[in-house]
Amino acid sequence: MEKVILAKCDNYTQEEVSKAMDKVFEHLGGIDKFIKKDKNVLIKANLLMKKKPDDAVTTHPLVIKEIAKRVAKAGASVVVGDSPGGFYNEDVLKGIYSSCGYKGIEEIENVKLNYNTSSEEVVFKEGIVAKRLTIIKPAVDADLIINVPKLKTHMMMTYTGAVKNLFGLIPGALKAEYHLRMKDERNFAQLLVDICECKKPQLSIMDAVIGMEGEGPSAGNPRKVGLIIASTNPYALDVVASHIIGIKANKVPTIIVARERGLPAKLQEIEIIGEEIASFIIKDFKFPNSIRDVRFSKNKVFGFITEYLKPKLIFDKEKCIACRRCMEHCPAKAITIEVRQPSVDLKKCIRCFCCHELCPQKAIEIKKNWILKTINKN
Repeated sequence: MEKVILAKCDNYTQEEVSKAMDKVFEHLGGIDKFIKKDKNVLIKANLLMKKKPDDAVTTHPLVIKEIAKRVAKAGASVVVGDSPGGFYNEDVLKGIYSSCGYKGIEEIENVKLNYNTSSEEVVFKEGIVAKRLTIIKPAVDADLIINVPKLKTHMMMTYTGAVKNLFGLIPGALKAEYHLRMKDERNFAQLLVDICECKKPQLSIMDAVIGMEGEGPSAGNPRKVGLIIASTNPYALDVVASHIIGIKANKVPTIIVARERGLPAKLQEIEIIGEEIASFIIKDFKFPNSIRDVRFSKNKVFGFITEYLKPKLIFDKEKCIACRRCMEHCPAKAITIEVRQPSVDLKKCIRCFCCHELCPQKAIEIKKNWILKTINKN
């Protein structure tokens, strides 16, 4: 039976986070169980974009710092990094680390921030939709990956946690190509599970002290959960975390796909250690306004209905600063900007919501048809 650890953590003070991390590793059987001297360890954070720690978009730097200190003390060489949404180069990484509060992490002995933006193709014959994956070099070189996601909702995938966080192992703009190839959430979920099975993080530790509800993963609102959640199994962690915030398993594509593959993704298959889960269940956690598509047959009438029901992008032209991020990173090249105002070709749009995810001004709203809202309640 897979084990998931719940460690209470009320806030982002050094004392609270350190105490929670001590409990995590105590329940795991000690850090020496995972970390061997002179091994290379990648601590894979969620660094989606340039945001302050209090915005709840990225993994909080104190969580990363407390993990890195313990791993380095155990004798490993530590690299902290991620491939954020959009471009992936040294200047981008410098800006991300600075904005997200990560610069101080480099002060820990044997801990470095990643600036290597090269990648390598990895053969994965067991993949369902991806037999080959292009992976960032620090993940290829790592002897061990510690996956440190942020608990958030997600406009396309409903929920983003341990499994979804590993999409950051795909370098920069190549993410757009994968989105274009895996246009619906089911195929994309298959890709995410392929990545997870390929690189198999030995440990996942979720920052669920302050999560994000509503229009996640970047335009939602911070919401206190008060936990550090950890497991050696990322699927089990996601099942427990999504259960805490009240998302049904049949609404999370990665959990659906994991179950179909026979991976441990059912609550009854998991032993919860540490805090009592009932004390942390949130009954009014807000979910994304637009998640699912409805797909019918290729019949022309049903095709029209499908198009009618699809979520629509709406730009708030007063908030928009014409930074062009939405246009530059749209996999389908469906967005144009004219006279400093964006517009979208909905026939080209694949509903990956990368534009919404990467917009720094929260200037994009996803409007769901009222019929689809009713269907998704069931």
